[in-house]
Amino acid sequence: MEKRPRFIVRLLVAGGAGLAVTLVTAVVGLQDLASSPYARWEQWLTCSMLDRIARAVTVYQQRHETLPGTLDNLRPLAEECNLSYDVERGFCDGWDQPFVYETDGTKYTVTSFGRDGKPGGAGMDCDLTQVAQWKSSAPTFSQLLNEYKGWGLIGGCVKAGVLLAVLVWFLARPSQLTRQKLVALCIKLAVTVVGAIIIGSFLVVLHIPSGH
Repeated sequence: MEKRPRFIVRLLVAGGAGLAVTLVTAVVGLQDLASSPYARWEQWLTCSMLDRIARAVTVYQQRHETLPGTLDNLRPLAEECNLSYDVERGFCDGWDQPFVYETDGTKYTVTSFGRDGKPGGAGMDCDLTQVAQWKSSAPTFSQLLNEYKGWGLIGGCVKAGVLLAVLVWFLARPSQLTRQKLVALCIKLAVTVVGAIIIGSFLVVLHIPSGH
């Protein structure tokens, strides 16, 4: 194999290996970040409050044989049901916005409009109720990147990919790019890439903030 084709092959192999490590570790890291308490703490707190409010509504209904007309009716049950109550704003969600309560006398809905405080939205902005909670509302890709240090995570993945690319560049020396040695080289590269992906993913997950 001539020098120029060998150089191109080395470049493609090294670049491909580095890109593979970058992409795989980034996907793993972003998935773990999306499910971590750090990124979803307000949602977790909101859902906990929704569960407690629903429990308080049940207690109120059992004692009064009717649904509360407003959430203020649950104020006497705040301590009993472990609810946080603000004198001026009432019961608030994880973003410190008042819950919205609606009832027709037979059914009720308690709603948090999410981080943006507006109906609708995706990810952290989606609406949460005592029925539809956070399980289907993970942060969106853009929210992870722009608001939860996702760019820092991506930067770490890129660094891991670059380091792996440099290592593969030296592994794929011109003397190894022969038909006789190609199979052995491919095995070495495969083991190196898989190992780098496993180690890189593990390190990325460890560096995701916990929120504590």
